[in-house]
Amino acid sequence: MTTSISTPVGSASALGNVLRLVVTLGAIAVFGQAVLAGDILVGDSGALLAHGTGSLVVVGIGLAQLVVSVVAWRRRRAPGSVALVSTLVLLADVGQLVAGAMSLLVVHIPLGVAIFGGYVVLVSMVWRR
Repeated sequence: MTTSISTPVGSASALGNVLRLVVTLGAIAVFGQAVLAGDILVGDSGALLAHGTGSLVVVGIGLAQLVVSVVAWRRRRAPGSVALVSTLVLLADVGQLVAGAMSLLVVHIPLGVAIFGGYVVLVSMVWRR
């Protein structure tokens, strides 16, 4: 099995299923963050606290995803590109958390869009047959 982007995640392996689960949970968490961001923009004061808490959830899932993707890659159950994109997304998640905590919306908003795009790529990579 090669490690090109066209290599599908091993569908018959438990590790491949765990990777799909973690990536899917990450995508759902990021989507939830976008919904909370919209709530903040319309003035929902409770959404700001939930958004901050959600950022910790996203980073935690991203860290778990990185570990699972590296193990899957090393065991030849997923292409290295999944681990690479997971690494980039986790770095962006941490940057996003810092930018949000510092109220740097000029960085926070575009980075959120990029993270969302990163999860679109990851979901398509791990669910490809």
